[in-house]
Amino acid sequence: MSSKRRSTEENSTNIAGNVQKIEGSSIKITGNVNKSAIVQGNVEGDLIIQASAGDVGAVDLDQLADDLSRLRTAMRQAAQSDEHDIALGEVAQAERAARAKNLSAVLAHLRAAGAWALDVATKIGVPVTVEVIKKALGIK
Repeated sequence: MSSKRRSTEENSTNIAGNVQKIEGSSIKITGNVNKSAIVQGNVEGDLIIQASAGDVGAVDLDQLADDLSRLRTAMRQAAQSDEHDIALGEVAQAERAARAKNLSAVLAHLRAAGAWALDVATKIGVPVTVEVIKKALGIK
């Protein structure tokens, strides 16, 4: 990640709140927002606040893992570039995390898988996975 962008966890969102310097170089963002974050170090440019597992709501991780397996198979058949291969690997990692009941890791891997994973998931008809990927990508 460049020095101009720092991120906290899994998924970007816009926030409008109060920014307060609290200790040294730590910045606390609070206000009329769903999320707050503590950022260590210098932040220049855009600050990205990521979605956490709590932002997704109740998810059947066993069903999600099965759907991610279907998604991975479809992506493998459609992959045409190295970017697709990387996204495919992230979906495989998300599936593994879902089977391990680690929703935070699922979100991180699906965010890294990106828009192509969302496109393929939409095409194959796995609505729970589509919604989780949207949350991971910060799409409402």
